Amino acid sequence: STFNPDWGCISDSVLSCWSRHLTGIAAVADVNHLVLPKLGVEAEARWLHWGGPGGGLIQSNYLLGPRYRLVRFYKLSVYGKGLLGESWMTIPGGYGSHRYFTFAMGPTAEYKLTKRLAVRADYEYEIWPKFSGISTLPSHKLTPNGLSFGATYRVW
Repeated sequence: STFNPDWGCISDSVLSCWSRHLTGIAAVADVNHLVLPKLGVEAEARWLHWGGPGGGLIQSNYLLGPRYRLVRFYKLSVYGKGLLGESWMTIPGGYGSHRYFTFAMGPTAEYKLTKRLAVRADYEYEIWPKFSGISTLPSHKLTPNGLSFGATYRVW
């Protein structure tokens, strides 16, 4: 995963401030075909511990929510997701770690290589509505967003 942490960058676009992006790993689990054939649930954990604007900035997420298959074309499926959960941020300069309510949304594309193996690309836009990283500054929302690439393996 590579994310614009929305910290130390004038623009919150995923395409800006590449030198300040946080990078890391993620784990994703999903269950499809719940009440409706296209409806599922996704859980994700992401640890962005490398790179960034320097000084030890770290962000981690633990999110859960529904996903809905928007399109299926041969081996390609595109999903929309809306997740809720908690994010942690370690702020440089001795300001410590803080946790924040987070909601996130975005598309995910999966391309099946075999019956069990697929490649996956994901864009996620997060909103931390009550971010207050430094006590002397007013609270304001933080909007980290980024891209993830990887593989999935179907267990059942």
